[in-house]
Amino acid sequence: MINPGQYVSVFVDLPGGDRQPRQYTVSSTSSGTRLQITVSRVRGVNGAPDGRVSSYLHDHAAVGDPLDVSAPAGDFVVPESGEPLLLASAGTGITTVLPIVEHIARTQPERKVIVAHADRTAQDHALRSTVLHVGRQIDDFTAYTWYESVDPGDHLSRQGLMDLSDVELPDDIQVFTCGPLPFMRQARSTLLARGVPASRIRYEVFGPDLWAAQMSDAETPG
Repeated sequence: MINPGQYVSVFVDLPGGDRQPRQYTVSSTSSGTRLQITVSRVRGVNGAPDGRVSSYLHDHAAVGDPLDVSAPAGDFVVPESGEPLLLASAGTGITTVLPIVEHIARTQPERKVIVAHADRTAQDHALRSTVLHVGRQIDDFTAYTWYESVDPGDHLSRQGLMDLSDVELPDDIQVFTCGPLPFMRQARSTLLARGVPASRIRYEVFGPDLWAAQMSDAETPG
């Protein structure tokens, strides 16, 4: 059974015989029988090479090709309660948001859900239309978007980095954040300053969790 918010390891046999694993969030389970992951091609910058596994999957993997995939793992799972949710993400963190929104739409459509996402541009914002489409199946659903560069004529998105200081939040909000560490640090700091208890703020790190080791006992994440 796959819980929304979990991830799988994908093992790829690269040219030359090198076998490499990579972890990808299960970005949708809506079909019931199909497991969907969303792979962002990693481009090398400042002379660094492109990502080997993401490039291989984009350039060579085709419909019908077998891939070795692990069982789902991860404890970034939304509890079954009636408390309102804030799902705050940036970049590829959106892949964690979609399956959670799908799950709430299927099982608790009366639950209040707020989705806040930050990205470079609207073109970089993966799964946006799908999240909004599924969100329409939830009785109380609100979406906020921040872009570093907003397209002309886009009067709904906000300019710059995500700022949760003026987003209306219920007192009993449960928060799930997913994205780059600087983004999650800023989001968490803003929420703590607004009085959201640390125990109500959970996060997902893509890769080794270096944040937890840097936090003091008083700042231990929920």
